[in-house]
Amino acid sequence: MAQASKSFPRVVEELGLNRGITDRKQRVTFHRLRHSFATLLYESAHDLYLTQRSLGHATGAMTARYAKMSESRLREGAAALEKAFAANAAKQAEQEQAEQVVNFTK
Repeated sequence: MAQASKSFPRVVEELGLNRGITDRKQRVTFHRLRHSFATLLYESAHDLYLTQRSLGHATGAMTARYAKMSESRLREGAAALEKAFAANAAKQAEQEQAEQVVNFTK
């Protein structure tokens, strides 16, 4: 780890990855790559525990700070909830209708 932390900035400099970038949030850093790794792993696996273990974090809370959820994933979650609520409402309406059926006999 110590060797990587010494080599990484030197390689980034040699490759010119940050040349001309003035916004510090856009700069290539080891820490930013770690965040990107966490986010991509979480988005592909949808498993916070796997991501936590891969990053070596002791708690899921720290991992949640690293693994950002994309807007599209949030929309997928909202759509899944909407679908579940609609299915539940349809099932309830069907049950209510079945309870209202009255059989008349002569």
